Order: sequence, then structure tokens, then C-alpha cells
Amino acid sequence: MAKALVGNASSEKQVKRAGETASRRLKRESAEVAEVVATTAGLRVLWRVLEFCGENKISYHLGQQSLNDTVFLEGHRNVGNFIKVMISKADPDAFVRMQKDATKLDEMIPEQTTRTEDSTEDEDDGN
Repeated sequence: MAKALVGNASSEKQVKRAGETASRRLKRESAEVAEVVATTAGLRVLWRVLEFCGENKISYHLGQQSLNDTVFLEGHRNVGNFIKVMISKADPDAFVRMQKDATKLDEMIPEQTTRTEDSTEDEDDGN
């Protein structure tokens, strides 16, 4: 947890200094995110985190879960939305690059053979 930036809210000097500190912190955080999304590995890791968070999915499925499950999934979505906003502020084009990279990776994954195809190949080998 970050400590309070202002000890006395009626002190103009403390309030001004707190504003400057917050501004520097936001710039630093944005620069750090920009550095992460500048790498392919960073984009891929963040994409996997966003997929896990399910920020593009609905959290409630009628009759399939309790209210607590829905609230829990909404927490995931909230984190995903927070990450997406961080990425967009640091580098507006990063999310599009993430989508393109994910599509390219999906196309590179070879189709898995079914179990019957595997057993047929074994028979052909004479094993």
C-alpha cells in the first residue's frame, strides 16, 4: 500500500507536493508499462493475463453459478480492464499488436491428431 501523500489536507503546500508526486508516479508507471509492451514477450504475457481475467466475457451465467461466483468473476474482469487501460495509456497501438500476435501464434499451432489417427499410424509401422 502506498502511504498517504498528504498529512494535512488544509495545507496548500502539502496538497501541491502530493499532486506533483502523483503526477511523477503516473508518468513512471506509464513508462514502465510502455517498456513492457515494447517487447514481444511482454505483449504475450499480458495477453495471457487478459485472457485469464476474461475481461471480454460475461460474468454471470443463468443457473450455473452462485452470486459469489459472479462477483468473483467480476473481480477478474475488473483487473483485466485495469490492465487494458494501463496498456492503452502507455501505448495506444499495443493492444492491436497483441491481437495480431495472438492470431499469428494460433495459426502456428499445428492441429492435434485424434487418438484413432495415432493408432492407425502405429499399425502401419508394423508395431
